[in-house]
Amino acid sequence: MAGTFDILARERQIGNEAVTTLRTDFKEVLSRAINISGASKKSTVRSRFRDGRLDRLTFVAPDYVFKQNFGFEGQKKNGVNMRLKATDVLNKALQKSGVLVNLADDLAELRAEEIMVKMNFNGRQ
Repeated sequence: MAGTFDILARERQIGNEAVTTLRTDFKEVLSRAINISGASKKSTVRSRFRDGRLDRLTFVAPDYVFKQNFGFEGQKKNGVNMRLKATDVLNKALQKSGVLVNLADDLAELRAEEIMVKMNFNGRQ
């Protein structure tokens, strides 16, 4: 069985693999939905770890990518009314990559192994 360090390193590896998969699918779906130029080329996905554990995956993109994802209806700064249909690129990227299911399975298995290591099932003493 693995030690604590190995488990945390494996969790970081699982998180980084998920980020890579989600990032490529996010950019692909984004390029199909909107014209990628300027700051939207830098759109990406990042992982955040807290105490060595995967805490969250975050989408990093300009505000207009999120406006196009959720849709927008309102008045622009110049007084023109504007309506954008929702493109739903975030959900499409999540569904295409299947990263949530993979993360749930891999992290559950890893954390169950960690519990077994910490409980030290060597029999009764």
